[in-house]
Amino acid sequence: MLDRILWALLALTVFATPAVAQTMDVEEAELGPSIWMLEDEDNVAYIIGTIHLLKPETEWRTAYFEELLASVDQVWFEADVHSPEAQAQIQALVPQLGLNPQGQTLSSMLSEEGKANLATLAQRMGVPAEAMMASLDPLQPWLASVSLASAMAMAQGYDPQYGVEVALQAMIEPITDDVRYFETAEQQLGFLAGLPQAVQLRDLESSLKQSVEEPHLLDELALAWEVGDIEAIDHMINDRMKSESPEMYQALIVNRNYDWCEQIDQIMMGDEDVMIAVGVGHLPGPEGLAEVLRNLGYGVWQIQ
Repeated sequence: MLDRILWALLALTVFATPAVAQTMDVEEAELGPSIWMLEDEDNVAYIIGTIHLLKPETEWRTAYFEELLASVDQVWFEADVHSPEAQAQIQALVPQLGLNPQGQTLSSMLSEEGKANLATLAQRMGVPAEAMMASLDPLQPWLASVSLASAMAMAQGYDPQYGVEVALQAMIEPITDDVRYFETAEQQLGFLAGLPQAVQLRDLESSLKQSVEEPHLLDELALAWEVGDIEAIDHMINDRMKSESPEMYQALIVNRNYDWCEQIDQIMMGDEDVMIAVGVGHLPGPEGLAEVLRNLGYGVWQIQ
């Protein structure tokens, strides 16, 4: 289960050099995940919006993206969850931050509708409802929600080993060893664990209902990501989160976007060309990375 948590915790949500832009016509670039670009007089940044679990057959690496990646000096990710040190830290922290106090169970907090929706999802995954509830009972709502979402994705054929971050880690090895992170694994766990329990529970109940009523939502999101439909992604991720859990939207999307943009502003004061890979939900909307960076005075363009 911890392995699923490591991948599911990454929040859902892209920049390249002027030389590349001159050698390849943007309009002729292959259809693929959205890539954004910002630049100043010294350097350029490319931002690619990622998705953390994909099906093995998904082909997303365009020649255009590979050319951009080959041109950069430095690559930024949300957080390190791959190194042995990070995984050991997560394994130590999850029991501290994600388990219910003695005597409290998830089933005692779920509504009857929530339990019925969970039973429906268990049936779809071929798991006895009692066994699924028993496995989730020790978990706080945020951890139950993350674990269940990851398990359902994997049951539909999505695999973290084919996620964008894993592919990028392998692709950048011959390009640069300068890999950096906006956040720590502990911070990422804290964003969810720090939410009030009532907010966590409301999100879990909403997620259960949505998963029952819209079983193909993940396929729709993956397709929108694959073809760079940023408006559809904004609606499926941000609009839903804003309406169903504004506290979670503020904590997981808005606050982090502003923090990352401050760090990107510092990056742009250097002279390295960089690639930034963050969950695709962080890019669009009035409080997305692109708009916040524009408000800081940068020109930001979608180039794929």
